[in-house]
Amino acid sequence: MIDFITLILIKSFAILLVVFIIGSLLFRNPAVNRTFVYRLGFLSILLLPFLSLIIPQYDIFLFNLIPSLDISLTEKVATSSIQSIGLADEQINQISLLFYIVIGWVVGSSVVLSRIIIGEYLTYKIQRDSSPIIDTDLDKLIYNIKHELHLNQSIETKISTQASVPFVTGLFKQTIILPYAFLMWTKDKQKMVLVHEIAHIKRNDRLWFLLSSIATVLYWFNPLVWVCRKKIIIDTEIACDNYVLSKGYNAKSYAEHLLNIAKDLKYNLFVSPINLNMARKTQLEGRLMSILKEQKRVLKVKPSLAAMVIVVTIMFLLPLAGIQLFAGETNPQAAMSPMELNNEYGAAEKSDKEKEDEKYPKPDDFVALTTMPEMIKMVNPEYPKEAKKKGIEGDVWIKALVIKDGTVNKVVVSKTSGNELLDKSAMTAAYQNIFKPGLQKDKPVACWITYKVTFELGDDEDKDTDNDDNDDDDK
Repeated sequence: MIDFITLILIKSFAILLVVFIIGSLLFRNPAVNRTFVYRLGFLSILLLPFLSLIIPQYDIFLFNLIPSLDISLTEKVATSSIQSIGLADEQINQISLLFYIVIGWVVGSSVVLSRIIIGEYLTYKIQRDSSPIIDTDLDKLIYNIKHELHLNQSIETKISTQASVPFVTGLFKQTIILPYAFLMWTKDKQKMVLVHEIAHIKRNDRLWFLLSSIATVLYWFNPLVWVCRKKIIIDTEIACDNYVLSKGYNAKSYAEHLLNIAKDLKYNLFVSPINLNMARKTQLEGRLMSILKEQKRVLKVKPSLAAMVIVVTIMFLLPLAGIQLFAGETNPQAAMSPMELNNEYGAAEKSDKEKEDEKYPKPDDFVALTTMPEMIKMVNPEYPKEAKKKGIEGDVWIKALVIKDGTVNKVVVSKTSGNELLDKSAMTAAYQNIFKPGLQKDKPVACWITYKVTFELGDDEDKDTDNDDNDDDDK
């Protein structure tokens, strides 16, 4: 689980970094192009966890860049000589780390989600207490704007004494909430506001704002998700400003109107509603510069450009989702126990088999598995007579490399018992065990498992040892 979370964190950061760089490089391009890039970025990180589970995996070796994460939580061995199955110290540490990671993520996500829920509740209250506008001239004006923007969707407009700024709310049935001051504005100002808000509806900005909010809940720990979210909000408003200015309205007059709306707007740190405010104080500088700048007002992304960006996104996202990372050691022997007895199972020079073994993962390498190896034939280790005679007991932690055919290719001592005889006996027996191999997407793969072997003298064995000692004395 930790390895999956780590990979998602790395991959999501990579996606948002690419999106941020592309968005920054497009600063001279129309805002609609930048919002298109940011939308694809947020959609990509939302789909990333699901794609990582269903896309065939392939491995990339990272040399000493990330720690190896090999957690075998489902390893079970039934044997009389192995009295208890436990987790190695490193596995227990991984579980503790996973626990704190999950708790931290839940707390952070809860805080972000709470702000959104509170904001949505306050928005709902404003909408509930607002009144429908019954005005034939206004209905006709909205009809004409919808016709100009080629929008057939039904739109409800309401007036509210609690709203200080126009905004769009709702997802399937969208409503434009207007402040009470709207009734005193000139017809030109009213139309500018309505064009801006209806442009939000045409562009489905409410839906995309919802998706970006969900992304911040899931990836709140990633600073780039906040940076990209702020940029998409600003560029979304600029894109809707371009709809207003494309209708021939005076840029200076529109800019003054935005300043007047934002003047009395208050910001609440504890509230983050998923609505589209026409005037946010934090956005005004960039928007005013765009409004007053002489430029062509582009309202939509060219289909050819959109198709190319989508294809590039898919070609980048799918391979990224399938990446699995391996971490290595600078010294292959550093990860192995000093008690390892490899010299007993090979010659000084490398044989063909040893060369083949080099392709297998090292004891601390990470291997993503969907099914852990399962022991189907277990050979009990022989209790060394010398150790039994001296009453020596102990636990040996064994790490075994189970290859694709289910046999054990290599064995190392993960944690010694303190007695070399016990360690050797446990290793010798481990080589004779047979497993049902571990699976990765239903494909057998080589991987390491860890288990404990307990050498403990029973009452009968103690008696036998005493009798043997008496016989030796008689002789």
